[in-house]
Amino acid sequence: MQKIFVAAALLFSVNTYATTVEITHCESKSSSHKMVLDKVSEGVEIRFEENTFDVYPDTGRSPSYKVTGKSVTQRLIHGITLQELSRNSSLLKEPIVSILRSRPEFDGEADMSYAYANDFIQGLGCK
Repeated sequence: MQKIFVAAALLFSVNTYATTVEITHCESKSSSHKMVLDKVSEGVEIRFEENTFDVYPDTGRSPSYKVTGKSVTQRLIHGITLQELSRNSSLLKEPIVSILRSRPEFDGEADMSYAYANDFIQGLGCK
């Protein structure tokens, strides 16, 4: 009987701890892009960017240097926690679709933006 009580108490305490641990960071990657969600004081920040730096050919080539960069798109969602977003993916879908539709590399693929958003949501790893 004592073993059952100890096991139940342990299970309850682990379950209580797991539900009270706050999520502060989530990340998802595709072959070409990365999406990061971070808890900030105002709510949740979503950052979407390429995985690697690209060479910018329109800056002109110089024998002494080259210019590389990547585009970063950010959104701030006010009045919600990262915990809530991670539990309810439907709340996260529209902001991601908005980001994808605002980026030139997804131009002409508006019909696929929901599928891409689902892929990023399903790939989210949070801690």
